Amino acid sequence: MGSHCRSQDLTIAGAKVGNYEMETSTLYGLCAAMGHNALTVCLVIAHRFFKTANFDYHDQMNELIDKVLKYLILPTTSPQS
Repeated sequence: MGSHCRSQDLTIAGAKVGNYEMETSTLYGLCAAMGHNALTVCLVIAHRFFKTANFDYHDQMNELIDKVLKYLILPTTSPQS
C-alpha cells in the first residue's frame, strides 16, 4: 500500500474497504507493541459517497455486538447469520 492509496481502491480478501479510522490504527499499534491482539468491528452509519445516513442504527448496533460477542465467546462455532 503506497502513500497514494485511497480506501476506495483497497480490497482485502475480495471485500472492498470503505473506510478505515485513525483510532483503529492507533489501537492496533499499541496492542502490537504490548504483544496483544486487537479486533475492530464497525457498523456503517453514514455513507459519504451517496451522502446518506442511518439515524436509526441502534438495533443494528446491538445485533452486531451480540454476533461479535457470541463469536468471541464460542470460537469453535460460527455465528449464525
